[in-house]
Amino acid sequence: MRIYIGSTTAEGCEVKVKNIQHGRWRFTALKPRLDVVNHSPAGFAWGYGGSGPAQLALALLLDAGLRPRQAEALHQQFKWDVIIHLNQDLGWEMTDRDVLLWVESQPREDAA
Repeated sequence: MRIYIGSTTAEGCEVKVKNIQHGRWRFTALKPRLDVVNHSPAGFAWGYGGSGPAQLALALLLDAGLRPRQAEALHQQFKWDVIIHLNQDLGWEMTDRDVLLWVESQPREDAA
């Protein structure tokens, strides 16, 4: 399991990924994945519907295991459904399972 931890610092918004490696918890920075879509080279944000939240939505979907094409197709809706509701002033946590449960709740394009 991966746990995403968002916090606001004097330098801006940061998101750490907490996961187990070799039996120990390890923290790393969430990669913004500007190589897939470059919404916000200035970094992540949350709590509103801008470019920083879009970059966060994309990065979370990719880190949780989605393929780039699938993450691109879903990240804006993930931003509107989840990321805008995260409090800008408080820290937050979510798991990769939370992200994937949201993905599973989305209508399938081929289900017509």
